[in-house]
Amino acid sequence: MARIVHFSGHSPSHILGELAGLAASQSLRWEASKARALAWRIINPPSKEELPALSKQICERLKLQQSMNVCRMDTVYSVMSVAARTGTDAVQQEMQLRRHIQEYFASNEDIPQLCDITELPVM
Repeated sequence: MARIVHFSGHSPSHILGELAGLAASQSLRWEASKARALAWRIINPPSKEELPALSKQICERLKLQQSMNVCRMDTVYSVMSVAARTGTDAVQQEMQLRRHIQEYFASNEDIPQLCDITELPVM
């Protein structure tokens, strides 16, 4: 999402509005389903000699994707925790959330590091 916002030159809310409009017109659809999973189709099967190197490349890519997903989850948890620590005032919490969300989507990094969130809170 950060890359889409960056390259489009539009705000995150504008992009989400466009996506919502496409979904409403049934031009675009996405859903999470336990019954479905990501699948690959091999168009040009590799030779037996290429399989070990290809398997290693795929494994490394999947590990990187998993690591990035964990970082994203940590970021969401941290942002929510910072908002919760601001107290019970919903307006202050919303301001904290908005500030961090805008900072996140304004970044060109795959997983932006938010400046004042340095560690996960201890529960």
